[in-house]
Amino acid sequence: MRKALLFAGMLALSVVPGATVFRDSAAWGAQAVDTHITNLDGNRNLRVHEQGTAAVGLSPTANTRGAVPVATAKRRCGRKTRSCPLPLADLELTFGTHAVADYGASGGGTIPVAVVVRVANHGPARAVGALMTVSYPRRYVRPEAAVFTKDSCSDSVPSAPWATLVCPIGSITRGAGVTVRVAFDLGAAVPRKLKIGFTVLSLTRDARLGNNFAHATPDFVGCAASYPTICVPPPPPSLACADIAPRNFRTIHTVPAPDPQRFDPDHNGIGCET
Repeated sequence: MRKALLFAGMLALSVVPGATVFRDSAAWGAQAVDTHITNLDGNRNLRVHEQGTAAVGLSPTANTRGAVPVATAKRRCGRKTRSCPLPLADLELTFGTHAVADYGASGGGTIPVAVVVRVANHGPARAVGALMTVSYPRRYVRPEAAVFTKDSCSDSVPSAPWATLVCPIGSITRGAGVTVRVAFDLGAAVPRKLKIGFTVLSLTRDARLGNNFAHATPDFVGCAASYPTICVPPPPPSLACADIAPRNFRTIHTVPAPDPQRFDPDHNGIGCET
């Protein structure tokens, strides 16, 4: 029961009939939340101790960008014990400098890219036990080892085609912030619109949810012009379809040095056709 209540609080979903429900961009599974609960020094009642309640409600007229929880609990408010609003955190997720993926210097191998994530708490309450999730397609993206060893991230569903890492970033006091650098290796060819999703939540109720998530898209450099939807470098070295993950991508033969990797031998405009 406690896990269920904590799970409801983590996702900030409404328990008020007819209320608007916010769905973030990352897949928050029960396994990920269980992992977080277990890692909180065994204190499974942390949220109840901090906030005095385990239920979160959203106003039926609230929207997903500015939804303000209105759940209350009986506690001393002024001179009387009555229902009063609980203190709220206000986490905001932003990015630092743009992540650059330089395929011109790749040599046909994997491409290192780093995303700098900044999480700030605009208060007034302390954000207790904050978590960051990172979502990405496994066929194109692989986190570096430091993400697990240094940042203590865990892979919530290792068998899923879309990975969801869960990374503890600790409690964040009012007016404070945390900066996290997450490093990845990209495949020899990836979609130019590749997106890596980031979400931040805590065990404290959040005043706004619209600023808790964002997508990072790397700036690609050195991509062959003949393949407008994927980034792959021109040779050397020469790559075959077996060396890359994308399939059935557009190939242009009207540019200088068309189809340099010979992904479209029949010139029908479709590379690595299946």
